[in-house]
Amino acid sequence: MTHHRPFGARSSTLRCILAAAMLAAVLPAFAQPASVAITSPASGATFTPGANIAIAASATNQFPITTVEFFQGSVSVGVDASAPYGVTWSNVPAGNYSLTAKMTDSKGRTRTSAPVSIAVRSASDPPPSDPRASTGEWSPVAVWPDVAIHLHLLPDGKVLSYSDDDHIDFHTKGTRLAGRTRAFIVTIPNGASPSLATWWEAPNTRTNLFCTGHSYLPDGRLLLMGGHDGVDWDGSAHTTIFDYRQTMPWDYTNPDMTGGRWYPTGVSLANGEVLVLGGSQTSTEPNRLPEVWRTNSGGGWRPLSTALFWLDLYPFVHAAPNGQVFMSGPDPATWYLDTAGTGAWSRLGTHVFQRKRYYGTSVMYEPGKVLVVGGALHLGLLPVDVAAVLGRDLHLLDHRLGQLAQGFT
Repeated sequence: MTHHRPFGARSSTLRCILAAAMLAAVLPAFAQPASVAITSPASGATFTPGANIAIAASATNQFPITTVEFFQGSVSVGVDASAPYGVTWSNVPAGNYSLTAKMTDSKGRTRTSAPVSIAVRSASDPPPSDPRASTGEWSPVAVWPDVAIHLHLLPDGKVLSYSDDDHIDFHTKGTRLAGRTRAFIVTIPNGASPSLATWWEAPNTRTNLFCTGHSYLPDGRLLLMGGHDGVDWDGSAHTTIFDYRQTMPWDYTNPDMTGGRWYPTGVSLANGEVLVLGGSQTSTEPNRLPEVWRTNSGGGWRPLSTALFWLDLYPFVHAAPNGQVFMSGPDPATWYLDTAGTGAWSRLGTHVFQRKRYYGTSVMYEPGKVLVVGGALHLGLLPVDVAAVLGRDLHLLDHRLGQLAQGFT
């Protein structure tokens, strides 16, 4: 059986094709893309207070344009109904402003321009600050001479960077030996990217400084305490001083501590002395004896023999405004250490978060105010998402990460 297509259907299809072709040919002659843009002033322009600022805009549209209205923020500063579109904003006070133009066509449809930022200030006013001064900015990734486990900004603007002995078998066998550290003095041109850094190697040939404690002396030299004695958890008793002013910067002539320390903490005291505490001597024996470097008496260590304390690796300690040393972690309990004489501990408050913070950190962000952040519930496991803010009254408040800002009020 033969099927025939009705003529009307064929005719209708043909008419649709012809109509579409005609519409495609006609539309480009009439349709214009809708657009509006401020052409003056330029973004970033500055004016003096009281100025009369001429604002101009260009506008195109498929249908007749009825008005172009100009705004600073959400406030109208004038309307123009005919091209060329422009208004004068008179007697403008000092401030920073965002200008826009809104076009309306005969169909009631609107389109708004991209904003243009201007500033109105007197010549004596400082220029607006770069937002990066308060928010910061990461540089591009740059080549660095080593894995920077320890970084120190030196008084001359250079950076001391070191990790360990960089043993050739470390990545395959975990080998990390005692007796040597690869260290680098890095120079980054002022204001330049780290990609332009240069460096020279200044190896320490006596101690593996992996996981030392460190703190600056008043004259800018760096005091380093302990290190790696060839086996994880075995601490070195060496005392090392780095003097940035010397061509051969490592000073190995200082008296040893009374015992080894692996992962100790050092903190500079108000009188220029340095406290070291914590760290391990071996995998089964922590170093319980705090010691004070006698900066003002020619060096050497003063043991705090009545302040023995079993501490975790890298305890969180800060010099408090009252002259004592405050310990904020990693344990939930907090303590003061009085470094006078042979030393004494006194118990303070307890974190609301009742768990130890392995590998956490803390910072005194204002005198007497300490922020404790992060860590893990077990060594290498389960990161902690709670931070504690310590105020001058030593009252601890815990805040989940999404609410940290509340802790700074």
